[in-house]
Amino acid sequence: MCFNLSHETGPMSSPMTIDLLTILVVRVCVDALVCWAFAFQFRRHPEIAGPGWWALATLLSVFGSLGLGLRGLAPDFLTIGLANSLLAMAIVLSWMGLRSHLGLSLPTRFILPAAIALWLTNTFLYAVWDSIPARQVVFSVVGLTLLYLMLRDIRQVDPDGRQVELQNLRRVCWMEALVLGGVAIAVWWMPQDHGQARLSALVPAMLIIFMLDVLARFVLYSALVSSRLQQLNEKARRDLQIREADSRALIENLSAGIMVFRPDQTLVSINSAARSFLGWGPGGANNSLPEPTRSGWVMLREDGQPMPRHEMPFERVLATGQPVRDVVMGMPLDAAGATRWALCNAYPENDAQGGLRHVVLTFVDISSLRAMQAEQKALQSQLAQSQKMEALGTLAGGVAHDFNNILAAILGNADLARHDLPRDAPARESLHEISTAARRGRELVRQILAFSRQQPLEQSPVDVRAVVNEACTLLRTALPSQVQLVQEVDCNTPPIQADATQLGQVFLNLGTNAVHALQGRSGRIEFLLDTLPADDPAVPAELAQVCLTRGSGVVRVRVHDNGCGMSEAVKRRMFEPFFTTK
Repeated sequence: MCFNLSHETGPMSSPMTIDLLTILVVRVCVDALVCWAFAFQFRRHPEIAGPGWWALATLLSVFGSLGLGLRGLAPDFLTIGLANSLLAMAIVLSWMGLRSHLGLSLPTRFILPAAIALWLTNTFLYAVWDSIPARQVVFSVVGLTLLYLMLRDIRQVDPDGRQVELQNLRRVCWMEALVLGGVAIAVWWMPQDHGQARLSALVPAMLIIFMLDVLARFVLYSALVSSRLQQLNEKARRDLQIREADSRALIENLSAGIMVFRPDQTLVSINSAARSFLGWGPGGANNSLPEPTRSGWVMLREDGQPMPRHEMPFERVLATGQPVRDVVMGMPLDAAGATRWALCNAYPENDAQGGLRHVVLTFVDISSLRAMQAEQKALQSQLAQSQKMEALGTLAGGVAHDFNNILAAILGNADLARHDLPRDAPARESLHEISTAARRGRELVRQILAFSRQQPLEQSPVDVRAVVNEACTLLRTALPSQVQLVQEVDCNTPPIQADATQLGQVFLNLGTNAVHALQGRSGRIEFLLDTLPADDPAVPAELAQVCLTRGSGVVRVRVHDNGCGMSEAVKRRMFEPFFTTK
């Protein structure tokens, strides 16, 4: 703000005194510095409203002060009138900056009409009606009106007086209002004969007061800007904390595992899915993880072989600086052989200079998928085996029917030949052997038809002791002298429902396999027959349930030998019909 000057102020009508000129120069320098400071704030923090308006206001104050200094070089209505108008508009722009900073609406459409009206009024009061009191009253009225608007805006924004900067600004406005009102009253009621001399003495003091007012407003407005910056920083910090919390919650609740490593292979962070995959607890007993490329971790390739160090995703990112995608790897978790499988991706996280800050590993647990694939492969193998056995059974059934017809012809012709021979003919014994062999072949055909499900099995009560004795008798005729055959049979063994021929064939085959397992060395073969109750732990659960339902026990036959045993490959095929190692 500034006090109005006129050509009636005594010494001011001639070249100004050095003291007043010095004050004007200082006022211009102060306004210029304040303008530069506000312009710097506007350029540095464009998101904060107000400094731009305040810079423009102080710029008008600079031009107004220069206009006062040019008094006498041009008509007063052009210099003093324009200067007073610019100084009054500086107050208007200062109010506009305050409203902009407080987030209130700006009446920008009234600025240009107000500026024109002020300039015309000051011109009239110089060129037509040259009155010092009138000019000062107009200036004071404009200033008091704007101070009232500022106080109203401060009260509207901060009704409880909580913001210190606004309350200090309110006090400065009240002081300005008192000064403007006092000056207006003093000038209006000042006697005309002594008014010019007193006004001349008052002007330097008023210029100094309003220069100090400019400095006070600069300090307060800068404090408002600093407070707003602090609020924005606090809001940005809270928003950042919220975003970080949201990101952490999102990462923590992902079903995919996420691990972040430094380039020196130390762990930065890990989410719950990764902890679960590694078998860690929720809190994590270990704050750091063994290096993934050292002996702490053993990783497997997709084929189950150990993964070389240069193939590990972490090492590949370190070596190339490029992302690595879709790597299937396994991780043994315990000595029992349990392995977790994961589909892993890795990518680098660089800093602003392009240096590697972190290596981020993301992976999805595909252990269940791998198990399903293995199960599917086993099922496909079983299906292929079933189809093969079905085709074999169909072929065997067709061959068995034809072979059965041939055996029927052999048996019939053998019987006819026996009837044609005398009772003491030597050929009758040969025909009897032919008939016996043909009947055995017919039994074999019946088994083949039963295997191919083209003929039902004939089950009847069978004495297992007799079947075991017969099988052992047949085996003894073929056993080497160095092999001992031991037979232990429980005399109280009850009969069972079975096919005697198939059961005898099973015992005979088991004994033959035992002989082969001895591989020509001396040894011992045992046939053990006993009974068990249905609730005996040695009885399989499914069989025990059936026996308990029927109220019957279990007959157990065991064949022991001290030979070489079966390999894993033989065990996998031991129940295939027609399979043999010979």
